[in-house]
Amino acid sequence: MELPESICNLTNLQFLILTGCNQMTHIPQGIVRLVNLRTLDCEGTKLESFPYGIGRLKHLNELRGFVLNTGNGTCPLEELVSLQELRYLTIDKLERCMEAESIRDTSGLIGNQKLKHLRFHSSATPTSDGHTEEQIERFVKVLDVALHPPSSVVTLSLRNFFSPRYPSWMASASISSLLPNIIRLQLILCDRWPLLPPLGKLPSLEFLFVAGASAVTTIGSEFFGCEAAAAATGHERERNSKRPSSSSPPPPSLFPRLKQLNLGIMTNMEVWDWVAEGFAMRRLEELVLRFWPKLKALPEGLIRQSTCLTTLDLRNMCALKSISGFHSVKELRISGDSDLEIVADLPALKLLKLGSVSHCQKHLPEWLAACPALQRLEIFRTTQLVVRCLQNGADWPMIEHFPIFSIRDDRGNYINYIKHSCTFDTNLVDDDATATATEEEEETEEDEDINDL
Repeated sequence: MELPESICNLTNLQFLILTGCNQMTHIPQGIVRLVNLRTLDCEGTKLESFPYGIGRLKHLNELRGFVLNTGNGTCPLEELVSLQELRYLTIDKLERCMEAESIRDTSGLIGNQKLKHLRFHSSATPTSDGHTEEQIERFVKVLDVALHPPSSVVTLSLRNFFSPRYPSWMASASISSLLPNIIRLQLILCDRWPLLPPLGKLPSLEFLFVAGASAVTTIGSEFFGCEAAAAATGHERERNSKRPSSSSPPPPSLFPRLKQLNLGIMTNMEVWDWVAEGFAMRRLEELVLRFWPKLKALPEGLIRQSTCLTTLDLRNMCALKSISGFHSVKELRISGDSDLEIVADLPALKLLKLGSVSHCQKHLPEWLAACPALQRLEIFRTTQLVVRCLQNGADWPMIEHFPIFSIRDDRGNYINYIKHSCTFDTNLVDDDATATATEEEEETEEDEDINDL
């Protein structure tokens, strides 16, 4: 699929949106004559290159889906420097920079203070396997120099970066002045980085999303941007940090504006330490942790200092045994593989959502009795558990005091209960049908276990 050459005669065209044209592999060379273009959006296409001369489109505000290519007649990375009106730029197939003999000066890109939104993506398939050390070093150099974001950037996304470390501008001690306006940051499938970047001193960061950091085994003071070698583990150091001497500077505030933190698919993460001095994440409202199968405990500093945290979402936290002490949390979501033994000391908890969790596969967890303020309980699990929650079921005494309760399974069976109106609604009305559904479910589970073997 290709654009007709005649489209290049529409010299007054301002918006060309090709999003989702997933069979499109080519755009005509004459597109560089559309000098009035404000938006060129090629995301979701299969373009292999952009024509040489894109730099002539000096009125472009948005360029999405730009494909890096080093072949003759294609648009090189440095040509983007001419686009000084850009507000939004996304670059794909960054791994191709390894094929270039050199990347010429792109310092003008750094100086574009109108640029607000940046996305740098490599293809999903490349890994370090098969690449020479020289090629990897070239890739790292492009990240360090050619793709240094301007200080005006508000949102930044890095995806599929197979370099052995994060870019040098993320490692800098002056990151707070290099990226002072970053509000939203995504780091996706950067699975060769052994440490997370020191992001704690970013003064404007509100939303941080990390997924696929499988080489990271610990989070410590380096993540917070501290120079301390180790994180504090006791209450005494925190008390001392609250009482600085008259000659010492005030304790630092790290992640000072962070509201949402989402860390996922960190399959080798074992230890999360907190900062040695000062405070961190004091404005954090939502914390999502996904697929941390080795983490056994949440840091004490997080529990004590995240006094604005209202939503805690934990998915596939296999080794985590306890959730306790989050005094401001109002909504707790637990799903996936879990072996929780203690959920307690959550005085503000109003809403609890239990997804497909192993510990309540056949019965409700005993720690539900430790949630006296709970107003609403929502569960999605097996037919067996739905049956146990009927008014004559084994788990009914545990749930009848909750103001609102609902449970569903993947077969469409449900129970809805509202205490104050004595409303109990279910489609499980036939005991024989219930028994049959439960037996079928058990047989399905047995078949799945056999298949796993």
